[in-house]
Amino acid sequence: MITTRNASDLAKAVITAMDDPVWRQEVRERAPALIKTRFSIDAAVSELLQAYNWE
Repeated sequence: MITTRNASDLAKAVITAMDDPVWRQEVRERAPALIKTRFSIDAAVSELLQAYNWE
């Protein structure tokens, strides 16, 4: 996890993650489900309702 707002630290963290084959495999397996739930129509509507306090 990155705890500073520093571009150099962010770049190092990204490179470290991308160089880790175990991490890449985990992301490859979990990403489709995450994208499907996070960016679904239901999620978008729910966030819109929350933003306008319409729930």
